[in-house]
Amino acid sequence: MSEIECLKFIPKSAGALQGFADIFIAKWQVEIFGVKLFMKNGHRWVSFPSRETEEDGVKKYWPYLRFRTKEHQDLFSSKVLFAIDDFCEKQAQATKEEKPFVEDPDIPF
Repeated sequence: MSEIECLKFIPKSAGALQGFADIFIAKWQVEIFGVKLFMKNGHRWVSFPSRETEEDGVKKYWPYLRFRTKEHQDLFSSKVLFAIDDFCEKQAQATKEEKPFVEDPDIPF
């Protein structure tokens, strides 16, 4: 098992947002649900789940967790991106390997 495993990924295209992932961090024995994947100008990154607020008509997002250093955030982000890519690749392989539906002439419907 890798350090960080993607348990689920749901694509969602809305501006820079590309989707949501549920991840498992083995060393911490913790699952984090709703990690957001973003992409802008060819650059991808992830962020922790956050709560949305509105101030003066402007939406703002406040993370529930954060790293104190950019280096730790970047390292975490790269490991989560690898886990998401690995998960999506395995899902695509599983879909290719599924047996196609074959009609049975003995079944009338």
